[in-house]
Amino acid sequence: MNAKHPLVLTLAAVIGHAPALRNGFVLDDQILVTNNPFVRTPAGLIQLVSHELFVASAEPRLVPYYRPLSGLLNWLSFQLVGASAPLQHALNLALHAGVTLLLFRALSAHGVRSTIAFGGALLFAVHPATAEVVAYIGGRQDLLGWLIGLSAIALAARADGLRRAAALSFGASFFGALCHELFLFLFVPLALLAACGEREGTTTRRAGLAALAGGALAVAALLALRARLRLLDFDLHLSVLHVARATLAVALRLLKDACLPSDLATNVTLPLPSVAVVGLAALGALVAATWLVRSVARRQRRMLGPVLASLSLALLSALLHAGVAVKYGFISDRYAYAMLVALVLLGGATLESWLPLAAAVTSSPLVTWLCRWGAVALTVAVTPLTWARDLNWHDETSLQLAMIADRPEDPESELAAGMLAYADGDLEGAYPHCKAYAAARRGSDGANQCIGSWLLTQQKPAEALLYLRPYALARPGKPSARRTFLFALLASRRTQEAAAIVQEWSRQFPGAPEVEEARRALAAQRR
Repeated sequence: MNAKHPLVLTLAAVIGHAPALRNGFVLDDQILVTNNPFVRTPAGLIQLVSHELFVASAEPRLVPYYRPLSGLLNWLSFQLVGASAPLQHALNLALHAGVTLLLFRALSAHGVRSTIAFGGALLFAVHPATAEVVAYIGGRQDLLGWLIGLSAIALAARADGLRRAAALSFGASFFGALCHELFLFLFVPLALLAACGEREGTTTRRAGLAALAGGALAVAALLALRARLRLLDFDLHLSVLHVARATLAVALRLLKDACLPSDLATNVTLPLPSVAVVGLAALGALVAATWLVRSVARRQRRMLGPVLASLSLALLSALLHAGVAVKYGFISDRYAYAMLVALVLLGGATLESWLPLAAAVTSSPLVTWLCRWGAVALTVAVTPLTWARDLNWHDETSLQLAMIADRPEDPESELAAGMLAYADGDLEGAYPHCKAYAAARRGSDGANQCIGSWLLTQQKPAEALLYLRPYALARPGKPSARRTFLFALLASRRTQEAAAIVQEWSRQFPGAPEVEEARRALAAQRR
């Protein structure tokens, strides 16, 4: 390994996302970090590690995401740099540089020559799709998880013995899942690496089974921990057929983000393919994967483990996010970060196994130039695209404008246009966009606050409650949601429901101005 490789990769990761240092806070950044009361005190740390991610935030929401290591990182970052946007973003850049270095290390540890490993990691460092995680402070959950995951993949090359294989699988899956639920199933690629590796004193099959056992134990331990803390249960009532259709849709979108990142967006609508298309796609993918695995096994069997592991990572990335697509009808292009990791690992192992076949043509000057400078040239070419996407994350307005410009036909663009007008106080201009979004996304409450507020201006409080109630109850920590919901209840003369809500929110949010105002208005109504 060239001693300059780590330095170059670190510089590429930082320079490739340097514009993000000028960004502010968007989406969940403020409620999770800068405005979160639990990151300010040692006592708050106990809340962060014992409650769901969004329950221990500035705006509590009932979601089953238990990510205490991510909460701990947010706490540490606030203790170190406070609410400084440049320094908070600098931490994300450092984490991304760490992931890039570990990706390079993981490839090298499994026998991929340094020139290939370096080229793949270099492209990953500046890929435009990585901006969805790096330029968004909330994306550090993924970054922290991949620091654990790629460390485990690199260490798997030296995890001799059944106990080490099981311990590595347990540790990576358990602690990875405490960063993000995506990493709960890290034991699958680790088991494939163990089963295909070269170990002394034990069979590879037994090592693979030991890794599977370690992963199963990690799942059991995590479920026991969740039960002990009385956390929310996951919504597992999903149709297998719907999940299969959504998995294909997610996989195609994430592959598109990796290969042609021309319209990256915060949320992307995913039409689900038909059952027939899913069947044909599954058959085609199985044939292609079988051919690739056999080809690699014939040429360089030591690359079989990395190939199988990376294929499983790609499949898990699509499968685990399919639930989001089924439930909400859209996904985030932020999920492409995991697909990029999988593709770089797959590409590195595949190239390494096919190099003997290409030896006959390496005398060509063009091939020689591409081998030496191709990755560098492509890195330089895509860096401006990455800078542009980083700048789109500057604030909420720039993010919504980019959504409208890049995906004008997407229903999510209707919501973006509605929210822009709503933020400016233009309810008349916001309402048509919000209504169009609600019609296209009937299962979503994303536009409910906008629609309900407009109905209040039309003196229709009872109708407004149909939109404001589910929105406020799902996001009770949002002052504007509490205010409009309580106003609608009082305007509709629903005093009993209003009294119950005021009593509950007085306990949850003591001293909240809108709740105290509603209490006084309720007392006046009863006189």
